[in-house]
Amino acid sequence: MEPDTDTSRIRDWRSIVTLLVFIITNCIVLFPFHIPVYVPRPVSNAFLDTLSKLRIISPRSHHDSDDNGKVKPFVRLSFPMNFVTAPLIADLFLLAILAIGRKEVHDGTLGTDNISPIDIMAFFITLAYIAISIDASGLIRFLAFKVLQKGGKVGHRLFFYLYAFFFGLGTFIGNDPIILSGTAFLAYMTRVSSNIIHPRAWIHSQFAIANISSAILVSSNPTNLVLAGAFNIKFINYTANMIVPVFVTAIVLFPFLLYIIFADESLIPLSIKMHELSEEAKLRKPANPNIPHSRGNVEEEGNMAANDEQANLLSLEEIMNPFLDKGGAAFGAAVMGATLVTVLALNAASQSGNEHPVYWVTVPGAFVMFCWDLGFGWYHREETRSIARKGRQEVEAARTERAIREAALGQEDPGYGHAMTLTESPVAQPTPRASENGGQTQTSTPSDRPASAIGIIDEKGELDRDSASKPRVEAILSEPTGVEKTPPSEEGQKRERATLTSLTADAYRWCQETFPTVTAVMAHLPFALVPFAFTMFILVQALVTKGWVSVFAYGWDHWVSKTGTVGAIGGMGFLSVVLSNFAGTNIGTTILLCRVVQAWTVIHDKNQIPITDRTFWATVYGMAIGVNYGAFSTAFSASLAGLLWKDILARKHIHVKRLDFARAHGDTLPADQLHIPPMKNHKLTVEKIAASVQGYFKQRAPFRINHGSTNSTRQAFQRQNTVDISALSRVLKVDTKTRTALVEPNVPMDRLVEATIKYGLIPPVVMEFPGITAGGGFAGTGGESSSFKFGYFNETVNSAEVVLGNGDVVTASEKENVDLFHGASGAVGSLGISTLLEIQLIEAKKYVKATYHTVKSVPEAVKKVREETENAELDYVDGILFSKNHGAIVTGTMTDDLPVNAQVQTFSDARDPWFYLHVQDKTKRVAEYTEYIPLAEYLFRYDRGGFWVGASAFKYFKFPFNWLTRWWLDDFLHTRMLYKALHASGQSRNYVVQDLALPYSKAEEFIDYTADSFNIWPLWLCPLRQTCLPTLHPHNPEMEADGKSLKPMLNVGLWGFGPAQRDKFVTKNRELEHKLRDLGGMKWHYAHTYYEENEFWKMFDRKWYDGLREKYHAETLPSVWHKVKVDPDAAKQADNSSWGKWALQFWPLGGIWGLRKSIESRDYLIARNSTWKSKKGTPEGR
Repeated sequence: MEPDTDTSRIRDWRSIVTLLVFIITNCIVLFPFHIPVYVPRPVSNAFLDTLSKLRIISPRSHHDSDDNGKVKPFVRLSFPMNFVTAPLIADLFLLAILAIGRKEVHDGTLGTDNISPIDIMAFFITLAYIAISIDASGLIRFLAFKVLQKGGKVGHRLFFYLYAFFFGLGTFIGNDPIILSGTAFLAYMTRVSSNIIHPRAWIHSQFAIANISSAILVSSNPTNLVLAGAFNIKFINYTANMIVPVFVTAIVLFPFLLYIIFADESLIPLSIKMHELSEEAKLRKPANPNIPHSRGNVEEEGNMAANDEQANLLSLEEIMNPFLDKGGAAFGAAVMGATLVTVLALNAASQSGNEHPVYWVTVPGAFVMFCWDLGFGWYHREETRSIARKGRQEVEAARTERAIREAALGQEDPGYGHAMTLTESPVAQPTPRASENGGQTQTSTPSDRPASAIGIIDEKGELDRDSASKPRVEAILSEPTGVEKTPPSEEGQKRERATLTSLTADAYRWCQETFPTVTAVMAHLPFALVPFAFTMFILVQALVTKGWVSVFAYGWDHWVSKTGTVGAIGGMGFLSVVLSNFAGTNIGTTILLCRVVQAWTVIHDKNQIPITDRTFWATVYGMAIGVNYGAFSTAFSASLAGLLWKDILARKHIHVKRLDFARAHGDTLPADQLHIPPMKNHKLTVEKIAASVQGYFKQRAPFRINHGSTNSTRQAFQRQNTVDISALSRVLKVDTKTRTALVEPNVPMDRLVEATIKYGLIPPVVMEFPGITAGGGFAGTGGESSSFKFGYFNETVNSAEVVLGNGDVVTASEKENVDLFHGASGAVGSLGISTLLEIQLIEAKKYVKATYHTVKSVPEAVKKVREETENAELDYVDGILFSKNHGAIVTGTMTDDLPVNAQVQTFSDARDPWFYLHVQDKTKRVAEYTEYIPLAEYLFRYDRGGFWVGASAFKYFKFPFNWLTRWWLDDFLHTRMLYKALHASGQSRNYVVQDLALPYSKAEEFIDYTADSFNIWPLWLCPLRQTCLPTLHPHNPEMEADGKSLKPMLNVGLWGFGPAQRDKFVTKNRELEHKLRDLGGMKWHYAHTYYEENEFWKMFDRKWYDGLREKYHAETLPSVWHKVKVDPDAAKQADNSSWGKWALQFWPLGGIWGLRKSIESRDYLIARNSTWKSKKGTPEGR
C-alpha cells in the first residue's frame, strides 16, 4: 500500500491532537519522570490485605506511622513516565479519541509498505540472544583482557587497541553486547588504574565507536533493519555502501578523541599505572558471574563498599582473571557466524526483500543456542548449584554478622525511633511489602527494574531486587540468651508461609542456579524494545494517516529541489542526528523518516517527475549514517543503547549527567573540549585515594605512598601495597586578595612559581630544585636561602587537607587539628597523606640584587653568614665553600629597580654558566661582586648542575668538564634528569647526598671533620630559623638570651662521592651520624639514614609522635624511622637479586643504564618548556 499524500486532513482537530501527542511523547522519552499517585491508606491496606489473603504476597507490615508517630491518610505511589509507558499511553489516548483505529494498529505492528515491525523484532531479539549468549560465555571480556595485555601500560597505545577492538567486535555483533560487557570492563579497568582520575575518555569513546561500527551490517542494529526493509535494500549492498564512510569516520574520529576532546593526561595518561593482582588471586579459579553469589562473601563485601580498595581488588580480578566458558564461546561464535552468513546469502539470493524473512534464519540459530545453553546448564547443574549454595551461605552469614554488629553498636531502626534487634528476612523469600515510612509505599518484587525499564539485569546477571539480594532489616523481640538459634534462612522459611511472589523468587533462583547462562541471557535481552518499537510504529503510522507525513514529505521535496544531492545528504544527515535526540530514539526517527521518504517518492510518482537514483540513495544512506551517529550525540535517549549504557554505568557508581553526555559526545560533531572543574577534579581524586586507604585500613595492611616523583636519594624497592597520589599535581587557585595559593602536593616548585609569579606573587620559601614538590616540602624538610627569615617551607603553609590512616579526610591548621598540623610537617607522610595545601604568598619583584662576599676561611664564612642573617633588608642568604681558604656568602634582595649600566645575569640557558662556577670565578679577585638576576632565575639558580653534583657525572664517565661539554650535554644536567640517572644507575648506593643542620658554634668543627673524613668540596651553607618543639625537623634545644626563641642553625650541604665499597660507605655514614649527634646536629630525612631505632628516637619525642599516630589512625602507615631508615643488608640483597642489577655495579654499565632511563623519562622536556626562564644572558666563557 502506498502512503497517502493528501495533506488536507491536517486541519482536522484529531490530526492536530495526534501531532501534539507525538511531540509530547518524544519529550517524555527524552526527559522521563515519575507521576506521584496518592492512594487513600484504607484502600491501599485493603488491596495489600487482599493480595495477602490470596497468598500472592506476604502479610503487610502493620507499622503505619511515620518518623513522628503519625499516620498519614494517603500512601504515595510513583508511576513512571518513560520510553515504555509514554508511547503506550499515547496510543491508548489516540484510540480513545478515535484518532487512530484498527488500521493504524495493524500497520504499526504487522507492518505495511515493506516495514514489518514484527519481523524486525523477531529478527533482532533472536539475533540478540545469540550475541548476548556469547557475551555471557565471557568471550568479550576475555578478548578485552587480551587486548589489555597487548596494549600494555602505554596509555595511547592501549586506547588505540581498545578503540580498534570495540570497532571490529561491534561490526559483527552490534552495539548492545559491546555496551553490556565493554562498559563494565572499562569501568573496572579505570577503577583499578591509580592515575586515571575519571573513566570519561574511555567509556565515551567506547560508546561512540560501538554505535559507529554497528552501522556497517544490517543485522547489527534495528535501525538498519527498519531502513533496509523500507527500501528493499540487499544486505550486501547496504554494507558495501556503508563500509567506506564508517571506516573513514572511525579513522578521523580517533585522533580527534585522543588529542582534542580527551587531551587531558589525567584522562588518558601516557603511562597507565595498574594495581597488581596478587599471586593468590591469579591462581584462583575464575568465578562464573552468571551464577548468583559465585564469589560468596568476597563479592558481598565489594558491593557493600563499592568505592574502597576491596572493591578495586574485586574489579582487578574481574579484568585480570576473567571467566571464560570456552565451549560456549566457541559454539556461540560458530552459530553467530553461520547465522550471519546464511542471512546475507539468502538475502542476496532473493529477488525482493520480503521473500525470505530474515528471522527464518535467526530463530533457528537462537533456538540452537538456547538448547546448547540449556543442555550445558543441566549437565553442570550439580556444580553450579553447589557454588551458588556455598556463596549464598557465606553472604547470609556475613549479613547476619553485620546486622548483629550494627545492633551491638546501638543502631536504631529509622522507621520507629527506638532500639531493636536486627535480623534479616530470608533471601529465598523476597516478600513484597509496603514500606510506608513517610507515607510512601514501595512494593519490592523479584523483578524490580530500574526506571529506564530496559528490562535487563546488571552485567553479572543478577536481578537488581531489593528484597532478594539485600538484607531486609525488621524489628523483632530480643531472644533469650542461651537458646540455640536457627539459621536465618531456615528460620524465615518456618516463620513465613509460601506466597506466589516467594515461589516465583524461588523458581527464578532455581533457574539461576541450574541454568545460569540461559537466565542471564534472558534477563539481559532488551525486551522493553518490543513494546517501545510497536507503539512508536503505531504513532508514526498515525502521522501517516493524519496527513502529517505527507506535509513533511513536501517540505523535504522543497529542500532537495533547492539544494540538490549535496543538500539531500547534508539535510537528511542533520535531520537524522537531531531527531534521534528529540523523536523517541533513533529507532523512532528511522521509522518516521522512512515513512517521509516513502511519501516523497509517491509524490514524485504522481507528478511523473522521477527522483534520480543518485539523489534517492544519497538521501537513504544519509539517513542510515545519521540515525547511527545520532545515537551518540547529545542525549541518552537518542538510542536504547544509550539508556542501557547509562544504567550500567550507574551500577558501577559512575554517574554521567545529561549535560556531560551532551558535551562529550556533542564534541564529536564537533563542539568545545570538556574540562572537569579543578576543585571537582581534586575532590574525585581525593575520594579515590581515601577509598584506597580505607581498604588497607580495614585489612590492617601496611602501605606506602607513591608520589610519582622523588627527590630522595634512598634506594627504592618495589612494594605491592601502595596508594598512588601522583594525579594530585595542580595549582587549583591563586588568591591575590588573601595572598594564598591552593596547591596539590605533587606540584613542583617551578610550576608553582609559574602559576603565582604572573600575579606578582611568590611563595616565601622556594626550594632551589624545580622538581621538589610542595607536598615534599611540607611532609619532608624544605629549608632554603630564605629560611633564615621565614623558617622551613611548612612554616609558610596555612592549612593542609590530610587523608588519615583510616581513610577519613580532615583539615589541619592552626585552628583545627593543630597537633596534626605541626606533627605532619616533617613526618614524611607517616601520619597521613597530604592532599591539598594552602600556601602563603608574598609580593614578587622583577630582580634579585645578588652580592657575592668573598671569604678566606671557614670561621670567616660561618661568621659572615650569621652577620648577614641579622640584616633585615635581605631576602636571601646562603653560602658556598669551595675549599678551606675560599668561599662566597651570597646575599640577595628583591627589587624592581635596575641600574642603567647593570648587567642582567641568567643561569637557565644552555649557554649560561653554572651558578657555583660563576660565583667561584667572580670571587677569585674581588672582595665583593654585585649583579642583578631575574627573580625566577635566582630561585632556580642551582638547577643546572644540581648545585655541583652534575660535575660528578663527568668525573664518573671520565669525560672532559668544560663549557663546551656542559653546553652540549645541558639536557642531561638539570636536577630532574640527574635524580633519574642517580636512582636508575644505582650510584645512590655510594654517593653522599646529605643536608646536616647544627648550631653555629659547632659548624667550624664539623666542616673541618668533613674535610678530613670525606674531602668533599664545595659545601653549601644555609642558615635556618628553627621551628617550635616538638618537631620532626632538624632542631637543637639551645635558646636565645631571651629564653623564648630557639637559636638559629646552620645547614651544611655535603654532596659527593663516598667510598665505592658498600661496607666502607656505610661505616663512613655511621661515623658522620655519630659526629653530627655529638655536635648537637641532625640530618634531613630525605637522605641515607643508618640510625638504629633507639638511636633515632633519642633525637625526637617518640611519646608525642606515637600519640599522634594512635589518635589519627596512622598505625598502618610506616613510621618515620621505617620510612627513612636504610637497611644495608636489604640493599645488598637487592643489588644481587638479578644479573641485571648485579651488572649495574660495574663501571660504566650503571651510568649508561641511568643515562638511558633518564632519557626515557623525557624530563628534559620539562626544563626546555619551562616558562619561568628569562631570555638568554651572558654566555659562559672559556
